[in-house]
Amino acid sequence: DNARQEREDHLVIRNGMLLDGVLATGDVAVPDEVQKIAACAFYAPASSTASDLSSSTMTSITIPDEVTAIRFRAFAGCNKLKKVELPEALQELGANCFNGCSSLTEIILPKDVKSIEKGTFANCTSLKKLVLSENMEEIVIPAEGEEDPIPDQKGIFLVVPEKLTDISNLNLLRYENIRLYVVKGGAVQNYLEQKQFNRYDTYDSSTEEPTTEKDTSTTEKATEATT
Repeated sequence: DNARQEREDHLVIRNGMLLDGVLATGDVAVPDEVQKIAACAFYAPASSTASDLSSSTMTSITIPDEVTAIRFRAFAGCNKLKKVELPEALQELGANCFNGCSSLTEIILPKDVKSIEKGTFANCTSLKKLVLSENMEEIVIPAEGEEDPIPDQKGIFLVVPEKLTDISNLNLLRYENIRLYVVKGGAVQNYLEQKQFNRYDTYDSSTEEPTTEKDTSTTEKATEATT
């Protein structure tokens, strides 16, 4: 029965680890028994025959709240993946995890994710909103030949949550195109002003949730003024 279930939902699971989902299609729901997602579990490189199969047609994935780790390249190359909600218990997000997920538009990082590794969101060309975790400690600076954790492209808002009050060690000021979205009058805004970094917008944490639905013409003018 277990083997038959694996064939029907195209997921291979052993001892709480999702090992293989390359053949998954459409809207995928990961079973509650899964606690970790293995390296390359859904990965199909563009040069392989598998890239033309169902891994590239997965459009969304629901991950149980108990999942604590998503390993290296787990979803890399899933270029039709539009939506993923990361579980609250997540602590580990592996390098190149979503590399090449070119349809992905938004990611909210759970509070216990403390670092963004090399290439994690590289080549996510449709990404518009990335919400940092409130306990973020590091955004890795890649070595020569490695890909940046976040694509430095216009149109991306990097949202700094209210509880994340110190971004001095995150190396965010090196980005030339990404805009930050920070609490109005908060410690992060003060830090950006001290650094004479003007490529940011603010939100009032007492009256609104962080959102990036802004007048794009205003945003573009602000961007031009800081370059």
